[in-house]
Amino acid sequence: MGLCSSKTNKELIQSNNNNNKQVGQENNSFHGGSFVNQLQQKSSLIQTPIFHQNTGSIQQQSSKVIQQGPELTIKEGFLENYRMVTQSLDYTIVKQINSDIQYKAYVYKKLFQDTEELINRIISMPLNHKFIIKLIDIYKDEQNYFVLYEHQNMKNLSEYLKVNKLNIESAGIIFNKMIDIIGYLHSQTYCHGAIHLDTFNCIQNQSDMNLFLVQTKNIYLRLPTKITQKNDVQALGLIGFQLLTGHPFRIMLNKSSKWEIKKELNEEFDCLKLPKKISKLIMKMINPIPLHRLSLQQVKEMCWIQNQIDLRDPIGNSFQKLKYIKFNSLTSILTYYIVERFLQNEKQKLTNLFNQYDIDGDGRIDLLEFFQLYLIATQSYQNKKNSEKIYELLDEDDRSQITLQQFLIVAIDKELLLNENVISSSYMSLSNKNGYITVKSINKKIDIEEQQLLEIFSEVTDFDRLNFLEYKQLLQDYE
Repeated sequence: MGLCSSKTNKELIQSNNNNNKQVGQENNSFHGGSFVNQLQQKSSLIQTPIFHQNTGSIQQQSSKVIQQGPELTIKEGFLENYRMVTQSLDYTIVKQINSDIQYKAYVYKKLFQDTEELINRIISMPLNHKFIIKLIDIYKDEQNYFVLYEHQNMKNLSEYLKVNKLNIESAGIIFNKMIDIIGYLHSQTYCHGAIHLDTFNCIQNQSDMNLFLVQTKNIYLRLPTKITQKNDVQALGLIGFQLLTGHPFRIMLNKSSKWEIKKELNEEFDCLKLPKKISKLIMKMINPIPLHRLSLQQVKEMCWIQNQIDLRDPIGNSFQKLKYIKFNSLTSILTYYIVERFLQNEKQKLTNLFNQYDIDGDGRIDLLEFFQLYLIATQSYQNKKNSEKIYELLDEDDRSQITLQQFLIVAIDKELLLNENVISSSYMSLSNKNGYITVKSINKKIDIEEQQLLEIFSEVTDFDRLNFLEYKQLLQDYE
């Protein structure tokens, strides 16, 4: 759950088995008054729909009219048409009289001031995805609303994982299904805000496992402004970590620095011999700074078993590396500084190459010239299918041209950039007398506005300085 709720990471990953235990047996004597008493007793256990104060509380208005959608209307006669089968902590399984079809019923008391707002939002925010539990009907009586969903015999995802050890491919399949479902919510501008393992249930057949989003109530709540879609991304990143490792992330994200999180992640993945590209993807999802997390669309394009580019192809490999490069990031700025000061021979070769295609000498080349130049610089003449995508990602200022500085950052030989002597020498050049790289020490060497540099610096560290290991890691992450 990460930052999606007040629960700790440990609580996030704990199984919710007790939430779904059936505690009763089918009994057709539960009707009329006795049935509603049973339901009301269980409804007191349901979390009251709280609309947080910073988004404005809803005034209780007994005369308020619920807005009804074109297809779903609020009905009456729930107790006359349904019988209770079993109960769990937060819902009741019911079946229609004279039918064996079962439904999942949630009960919301009208006496809670925000219940009507919740029901109104459920009606006005339809969820149409084949792997999101389907809303069937809403009923009401004098005291309660009864919200009915489809019901199938499914396992909690945590139960499934207890008896199924996942390899990279099977973990990726489950992860992709989650990304697809939550990606649908995000495409509708919704945010779940409370994702954990058992937000999903699964049905397994002989050849496949289908995953369903079964906990949907949180989608309809007015969440605090600090809870956004980026919280969903972080929660899914934590789940991805657990799918791959078999256990939850061991440190608290909201109490740890980016470097501590990255260290824990890298150590775990190195121990299990998991690919570094997956570690980098998870890190980009669980970054403690929400602004710096990926969108789910970006996650889809980086996922480890889907939409893969053949990494044997140098262009494809370059595309994988370049897709998330920010030319105004601290790493890009430092890379360019190193190329200028410590890799002058290589810079001159690349500049000469660039100038051959810069016919008018304005320091920019056009799209066709870039394709040819990039292939030469990266020693690859095969498979150009990703060239246009690469170009679009590189050129932020003018979609028809690319600058020399951008080209140098991209085309520089990474082995030269990450040479130990180069890293050590550049660190000594950029660090202050106390042996740390700070905004001020960088500002003395690189011509950039201090305020802009402060903002860029804050993207990679919670502190006001970088030590040598952090600096080295920052450059290595650029691979």
